[in-house]
Amino acid sequence: MKYTFYWVGNSTTGNFGDVLTPKLLDYFGVDYDWTRGSNYNAMCIGSIARHARKGTIVLGSGFMSMKNPIDIDADWRFVRGPRSKAKLLQAGGTTSDVVGDPALLLPMFCDESKKKYDVGIIPHISQYKWAKEKYPNYHVINLKTKNALSKAKEITECRTIISSSLHGIIAAHAYNIPAAYVEFENGIKGDGTKFQDHYESIGIHAELSTVEEPLFTTGTFDMTQLADFFKDL
Repeated sequence: MKYTFYWVGNSTTGNFGDVLTPKLLDYFGVDYDWTRGSNYNAMCIGSIARHARKGTIVLGSGFMSMKNPIDIDADWRFVRGPRSKAKLLQAGGTTSDVVGDPALLLPMFCDESKKKYDVGIIPHISQYKWAKEKYPNYHVINLKTKNALSKAKEITECRTIISSSLHGIIAAHAYNIPAAYVEFENGIKGDGTKFQDHYESIGIHAELSTVEEPLFTTGTFDMTQLADFFKDL
């Protein structure tokens, strides 16, 4: 079966987390095309679960906010974390017991690089210019990319990660790189649900910290359970 996936950006260029989806699908040999229109029937990485509608296959997507709309008639195979799952169940929907962001599967299809930096700072793409000027003595990573895998390799060049970007944190956790969650000026959309959702999916609490006093964390997760959903497509 051929699937039409929706993700933000375009087919190859955009925010790192969004454009990881085609790399993941390619690895698992999924037959797919892409749209940012309305004729999609599947979605994967990203805070895009609010766009799921009747029949949409949802593979690890999550919500930006607990106030986001939800269609319980989508095909909710698994969601990003416990908060997305609780929102779905409270609305009367059903899903599997498995939770996790599919970006946690990165090590399956992207090898790590040699370490070059003690600390990498990953701002949300809307905050990159500000962060680059604010922290000139740090390696600041721009998540706007045409090559998601090279960006993942750049993240793995860092021994620790400080990030205001959700998928900066998730990529770090995927490779067992200690990551600290921070907020910068001109905060990003949402109510923090997506961060708590991910952290709780790997068994830890999302505690806000600062660049000056980072609270680094790693977590535990089962890649096999997540991977099985893609093998079954």
